[in-house]
Amino acid sequence: MDLPMRIMKLKMMVGCAASLLACSCGKKSPEAASHPATPAVDQNAAGQTASPNVPPPTTPPAYARPVAPPTAVQPIAVPADASAALSVLTQAVRKFSAERRQVPKNLNEVVNAGYIRNLPAAPPGKKFVLDTKRLEVTLANN
Repeated sequence: MDLPMRIMKLKMMVGCAASLLACSCGKKSPEAASHPATPAVDQNAAGQTASPNVPPPTTPPAYARPVAPPTAVQPIAVPADASAALSVLTQAVRKFSAERRQVPKNLNEVVNAGYIRNLPAAPPGKKFVLDTKRLEVTLANN
């Protein structure tokens, strides 16, 4: 046998050995580790199968992740300065959205949930407006 053929055979054997080692390294997937093996189904003389009386696993599906309520929300005091108030209000709205996984309908919902102590008075002729797409509080004309 010539040298290139021997090299090719050696590469194939090393590749097969590596794939066998990778497949049989003994690691189990998290799903296989959490569920016991399914018991074998018995067959009687008539050829009928009898399923074992084993209840299905009670673990919740992966997509049903529970949403925990926010823990110990500390209400924020909003400063009297309008530009600082906008920043604090915007941060409170974003925190509300991140923890509750929903966008508040208005600023009163953020106040009632305890993310800010109270809604400050807007400058004369202006009002605080919640931009739900950008999760930002801005000032608009009254």
